[in-house]
Amino acid sequence: MPWADLRAAAAAAGRPADAVGAVLRVNPKPGETVADAAALVRRAGTDTDVDHAFVDLMYLADDTDSALEAVEEILGAV
Repeated sequence: MPWADLRAAAAAAGRPADAVGAVLRVNPKPGETVADAAALVRRAGTDTDVDHAFVDLMYLADDTDSALEAVEEILGAV
């Protein structure tokens, strides 16, 4: 169901349409970079009403330190 239709259905049911939320899940493929994930989150933030994102770090980090570095880079880019 397209986002606008979902919000319209919420309004029709007497619920605040803007209370319907979503979380974008970003699943980078092998070979994609932290910069690619950050660009996708940034684009979603400007092109959609989605305010929250979860980035799966499986293919972006090999250990805790590199995962924290990836998170820092993504947060710094958005």
